[in-house]
Amino acid sequence: MSTHNGFPIILNLNQMSILLVGGGNVAYRKLKILYPYTKRITVVSISLSEHIHQFINKNNINHFIKPFDNNDLNNKDLCIAATNSKEINHLIYTNCSQKKIWCNTVTDNENSHFTLPAFLQEKDLQIAISTGGKSPLLARKLRDELKMNFSKKYQDILEILGGIRNNYLHQIPESSKKIFWEEIYQAIIENYPMNYMSKDQLKQIIKKYTG
Repeated sequence: MSTHNGFPIILNLNQMSILLVGGGNVAYRKLKILYPYTKRITVVSISLSEHIHQFINKNNINHFIKPFDNNDLNNKDLCIAATNSKEINHLIYTNCSQKKIWCNTVTDNENSHFTLPAFLQEKDLQIAISTGGKSPLLARKLRDELKMNFSKKYQDILEILGGIRNNYLHQIPESSKKIFWEEIYQAIIENYPMNYMSKDQLKQIIKKYTG
């Protein structure tokens, strides 16, 4: 049986504490990605680039200008090792492994517990793309193409499906849910982007499965 290197997962970072080690351009990009999802970030670095320094000050992010040491990992749930030294990043990864803390090492995907894929988010719609570390550029290009061509349409559809789910989920028998959602989805697609689906059409489909 073949195995894949990475399992896709979406984390709720809101209640998680993150340590970001590094103060250069790579660390800055990681910080910008993470900050919308959690404010519980601590940055540790011997120096800070102008961009990351401004971002930290603007958003009042906890930070320490010093070398990394093992105590920095205390009470942390995740760690990003984003220094410009492969040796230091590997040391951080090793310490994280000992403490059972997930670590992303920006200089070595093979020695990382998780990676940060290219992704797009339009409200509640999230699409993540990974190339297994072979080509981050391709992942970004695919993300940009998806954003340009699909995100608005499917965000609209998601809003409609979410409203129907909230109102009618418990009315549909478990044995019929799969085919019910298939029929609802097809009705929305056929009417997009006009009125999506009329209220009468929706009522007919619901009545069909609820009696």
